[in-house]
Amino acid sequence: MTQNSASANTIKFLNGLSVLFFLLFVIAQPTFVTDIWWQLRLGDQIRLTHQIPTRDVYSWTCFHRPIVLHEWGSYLAFAEAYRYLGGWSGLWLFQAVLTAVVLLGLYHLILHRIPDNPFVAMVLTVLAGHMCGKFLAPRPHLFTYVCLILSLEILFYCQYKKVTVAAVVLLAAVQVFWANTHAAGPIFIGISLTYAVGNALQLLIYKSAKDPLEIEARRRTVVSLSCAAIAVLALMVNPSGWDIYKIIFDTVGNKTMPSSIGEWLPVNFHDPYGQQVEILMFVIGFVLAATKRSKDIGDVFVLGVLVLAALYALRNVPILALAGTLILAPYIPSAIQSILDRFRNMTILRTFFFNDSPSFAITAAALTAVVFAGAFLGTVLPEGKAASHPLEAVAEAAYMVHNVPEDGCLFLEREKVPTSLRLYNNYDDGAYLIWRLPQYPVFSSTETFVYFGPVLDAYFTMDHLPLDWRSVIAPYDIGLVLTTSVDRQARLFLDAPEWALVYAGGLPADDQKPVTLIFVRRSPANSALIVRSRKDCLNVSLLKSAGYLSAQ
Repeated sequence: MTQNSASANTIKFLNGLSVLFFLLFVIAQPTFVTDIWWQLRLGDQIRLTHQIPTRDVYSWTCFHRPIVLHEWGSYLAFAEAYRYLGGWSGLWLFQAVLTAVVLLGLYHLILHRIPDNPFVAMVLTVLAGHMCGKFLAPRPHLFTYVCLILSLEILFYCQYKKVTVAAVVLLAAVQVFWANTHAAGPIFIGISLTYAVGNALQLLIYKSAKDPLEIEARRRTVVSLSCAAIAVLALMVNPSGWDIYKIIFDTVGNKTMPSSIGEWLPVNFHDPYGQQVEILMFVIGFVLAATKRSKDIGDVFVLGVLVLAALYALRNVPILALAGTLILAPYIPSAIQSILDRFRNMTILRTFFFNDSPSFAITAAALTAVVFAGAFLGTVLPEGKAASHPLEAVAEAAYMVHNVPEDGCLFLEREKVPTSLRLYNNYDDGAYLIWRLPQYPVFSSTETFVYFGPVLDAYFTMDHLPLDWRSVIAPYDIGLVLTTSVDRQARLFLDAPEWALVYAGGLPADDQKPVTLIFVRRSPANSALIVRSRKDCLNVSLLKSAGYLSAQ
């Protein structure tokens, strides 16, 4: 091995190490996980019964409603990681492995496309990881991110190199795996078809049928259509067939979610995350405008479609970040070269991006790795030092597991609150209640596809605090409410004379944890329960003096 090749490998390794520490830093950030509880419950049910549930049994509003578990494989994987790898620490390690496959895999694939620019590959990967940050949680989406970059790399290999039996088999296997972990496989079908349209349009540029460029464009068109066809067939290999993708149409057609649930909101360029999306879009536009490399119309079309999808809903931004950086990578060195040609005195940029000075590039890569390592350690060490099991402390802090209404659950059990009282619960806590207290069926949870229709509409109508809120919930004959201090709906029940506050989990001054609030509807049948519960919960009498959660 020559000295230059050894230096190049060192630079690639250090930049890869930077990506590793960055991804650890990202997944150590506190994120309130909501869906995971429902997923753990369903995963255990699948393991014990060896059957995939087809009806809801955990809510009273949609009891026995037919459901299609489009993420059953993810649920089983998360439940097994939690069970066999040590609870939250095991789940965090499993998430770390999946995230490493996504970001380190993306770094490797980008580096494969631009082997002489490891710093660019690292920056692109970190940019994509940063845009994915809030979505890199224990969610089935992680499997979509893994399958997406693998599928795109196979597509690029078949388009620009050759089609092999191994590539076809691997693509089919990835699609089958995707179909059983998350119903987002049609994303790849859409990308493949968009490439086919772009390649077909590119045929119009060439005049001669014998032109090598036209022959290549025709071949890529056929390859893109073939990859889409393989994906269509492979995605049917799941317990529910095409019914598993019904959720996509139900979700897109739902009118409540885009205006009520954060990740379904369109991009807001006035908030910090929206401004980051704006920067990513600027990078895409600038690179395509500045590059001297011949642009593939398919690449431009796909990037355009991904940008439109990201603008439609925040949850699509990670798809743009991952697929977009992988598609954009080959055009970036030429765009950078255009800048260097215009500003010839910016030699430091050449050093960074093209490694003209290996020793300088190695030093810069090492410093970058140290910075990301320090950021990661600075995030996890304070939690780890205070616990006998540091990794468990890191995982619990990352998932904010102490913010769940465990105290409220203990209260319901201690006071023997009748399970016959119909429970109205906070949306974010529904999944936890399903996991912790399955004997108390919930009103709704964050698994929205179960509750599409009147139930979900009613909850989010209540979230806007309408004047006629009583008429909204009247059809449901609710007898019990479990909510929190951060839920706006709590003030409705606090000010309603027909509802008695029987439990408050603590005062706001205690810590930053939301206060659990439990209400019981006033009725002769509930009078003894209300008196007993209020006597047992001293915080109820302290709320007025604390000036807590007034109605204004």
